[in-house]
This record gives sequence, structure tokens and C-alpha cells, in this order.
Amino acid sequence: MDIVIIVGENDAAPYQEKLDSAAPGRFLAAALPCGDWDRDLSPWPAPAAFKKGRDFAGEAPSFLPTAVSAMEKAGEALASPPAHRIVAGYSLAGLFALWTLTRTSLFDCAACASPSLWFPGWMEWLNAHPLKPERPRVALSLGDREEKTRNPVLSAVGEGVRGTRDLLLSRDVPCTLRMDAGGHFEDAENRTVRTILDLFRGEESLS
Repeated sequence: MDIVIIVGENDAAPYQEKLDSAAPGRFLAAALPCGDWDRDLSPWPAPAAFKKGRDFAGEAPSFLPTAVSAMEKAGEALASPPAHRIVAGYSLAGLFALWTLTRTSLFDCAACASPSLWFPGWMEWLNAHPLKPERPRVALSLGDREEKTRNPVLSAVGEGVRGTRDLLLSRDVPCTLRMDAGGHFEDAENRTVRTILDLFRGEESLS
């Protein structure tokens, strides 16, 4: 069985139901609530992305132990160690998920749905910090209208997502990118589930 930590969610039940429908008995989902996304999921301080928004506090390093603890607690429910430890998230939580793999080897997979890879300094960080797991897997997804926003910060998301994919592939890290229909604020739950499944697409248990 694989454990999936869904970052930024208060309830794992909807994700568990959808994962069970696609791959019965394959996944154990656990929610990881977050009180302040801009504070807890941003890897370092950065200016606000919106005119009336708040600056990003960059407290992800302080929040990371909470994610580690959630994974360890979820693992206690299993009779044997999980086959994969997956960290998954949408938007800023998707950025956090992938950043997590540069900080710890506990998680070996990241499912990043519409991730905020426009975040200032992200590509520089990834260039300087290889993923820590021995055999990492990454799945990315993006709405096909997301980079068409008029917001000059957020419009860089396509470049960031494709640049991330290309860099990971150059390091021989399995990385998929799937384009979904729509903008950023559409169908987040289902997009996240599909991105989790993309990590293992083609395996017998998902056929």
C-alpha cells in the first residue's frame, strides 16, 4: 500500500474515495491541514502575488516537521512499511510538495497539481538542490488556461512547470506533465487525484 499525505486539506475522505475507485486498496490518504498557506507553505519569503495580497512569510521549513509527523503517524496504521510515501498538493501546496523532496528523503513521490512554480527563486533553488530520495517520482499537472492570466507573476507558471519537468528529466527523475482543461481555480480535488494516479500510470494496479 502507498500512503498519500494531502497537504492543505482538512478531510482526506473525498480523496480516499476517488483513489479507491481508481485503484481499490492501493492508497491510504491522510489530510494535512494548514492554518495559513501563504505563511506555512512558502519555502522562503517573497513579495505578494496580488496587489492586495500578503507577502509570503517563507515558513515551510518550520511546517515541514508537521508533514513528516503526519506521514509517520499514517504509517503506524499499516502492518508493513508502505511501498511509496507520497506528498501531494494543489497550488501553493503543490509547490510545497515538490520542495519537500529537496529537503527530506522520507517522501519518495510528489504529486503537484497546478503547482505554484512561478514562485520567485524556485528554478534557482531546484537547480542547486537535487531531490533527496534515492528513486524519486514526480507528477505535474497544469490547467491549459493558467498561464494566460493577466497577472504578470502568475503568468510565469507555464514556464516554471515545463522548466521543472525538463530539469528533472535531465537528472533521470521520472516526471510526467499532464494538461487539464481550464484555469487555476477549477476542479482542484479531481485534478489532485488524477495527478497522484499519474505517478503510477501504466502499472497493473491502475489499469
